[in-house]
Amino acid sequence: MREPSPAQVRLLERAEQLLVQRCVRARGIPYSVAAPTMNLQPLYVAQVHADPRYEAAVQQWAACMRAQGHPYVTPAASRKAAVTSTRRLPVAQADARQARIAVAEAHCATTTSLRRTVRDLDRHYSDQVRACYRKDITVRRTLQHAAPATARRLVTEAGR
Repeated sequence: MREPSPAQVRLLERAEQLLVQRCVRARGIPYSVAAPTMNLQPLYVAQVHADPRYEAAVQQWAACMRAQGHPYVTPAASRKAAVTSTRRLPVAQADARQARIAVAEAHCATTTSLRRTVRDLDRHYSDQVRACYRKDITVRRTLQHAAPATARRLVTEAGR
């Protein structure tokens, strides 16, 4: 069997999406329940940021950034400043400034407890969210695994 063309791949991917949506509806799973299982991060990232351990790690990171000459209080503020503070600079200068900020940010994330803390808290809170949505995740994965074969069959039948 030959490899599918890019157009066929796009068609199969779209067919898979439609089949999953139809199966979700047919099983009576509201999209508002199915959708969060596709990206759980928004459901727990606020918990990570509110955790006192995260706040303490960010304070360490901010102190490190100040020592590096970058007075940003959070990684998000650092990333935003990297973009906004370089908008009016020539490309080469903007790239160099963004690179300096990124290097300092990475250095501070790895030399303080931030990287390890974020990893641990992310795992902790994401595990809790996954436990809450375990049944929905299982249903979505089952539907996703079955969808490509069904999509290929339908596309093949439609091509006859």
